[in-house]
Amino acid sequence: MRNPRFSERQGLNQLPPIAYRDELPPQLRDALLAILNKYAGPKVMMDTAHRIFNRYGISPFPKKVPKEKGMSDHDVADKELEIFRSDAAWYQLYDLAEQVYADLVFYEDELGPHPDEEPRAYPMQLDITGFFELAGIGWKMNGGRIVSRFDPTFEDSVRDAGEALKTAGRTVAATHLREAMAALSRRPEPNLFGAVFHAMAAFEALARDVTNMPDAKMAHIVKKRPDLFPNPLDKSLGMLWGFASNEARHASETRGVALKEATLLVRLAAALVVYVSE
Repeated sequence: MRNPRFSERQGLNQLPPIAYRDELPPQLRDALLAILNKYAGPKVMMDTAHRIFNRYGISPFPKKVPKEKGMSDHDVADKELEIFRSDAAWYQLYDLAEQVYADLVFYEDELGPHPDEEPRAYPMQLDITGFFELAGIGWKMNGGRIVSRFDPTFEDSVRDAGEALKTAGRTVAATHLREAMAALSRRPEPNLFGAVFHAMAAFEALARDVTNMPDAKMAHIVKKRPDLFPNPLDKSLGMLWGFASNEARHASETRGVALKEATLLVRLAAALVVYVSE
């Protein structure tokens, strides 16, 4: 693992805004596959792709290339990888990256690599996340899973809220907050209604625990505890709760919560968790 550069240590790097979430243009596909190739090689990559996308051997995808005279296994894998690069859906490339990571971890932890071999799983994860950041891709690899990447202040606020809940032993609220982030990270489409539901459920569970009103509705808690929710916070919270509840309950083909709205509600829920916990 390389040492951070001066600009990174001093926080001077400005990452580009997120531009890609549900797509991966050709030049970015090439860059991601180049990272996987660096740590696994084309044959391992394609063996893995066939294993996860064609486990029963009956699918035309990924396409198999017949081995012709004079071709090595490496040549076959190179040709298959070139076809896979174009044919795969964007999220299948991320599925491949996750499985390559998992296989490397198994090899390093369970089988025991040669003493002279350098670890590959964790450095690959760092390379992938670094690439995503520089390319403006709204994902990151964390613990071998590719999950949604948001602006650092949002991620920090949710993490701080989750840690506060865990420290206080409020596991129900902590679980809901974690599920809200997981819903935002679902592939190929984020579960926006799930994110809204779990974000509001996290705060409601905390409010019930703090006020010792285990069965109370949020509106009742706000009304009965003006010390926790003074004016105008009580009115603002009531409107926010009404909007979130309405969106989470009444999904339709013509109306739905947007990613920005869902992210905002998760952010607000995390901020309210910290506010009430203090």
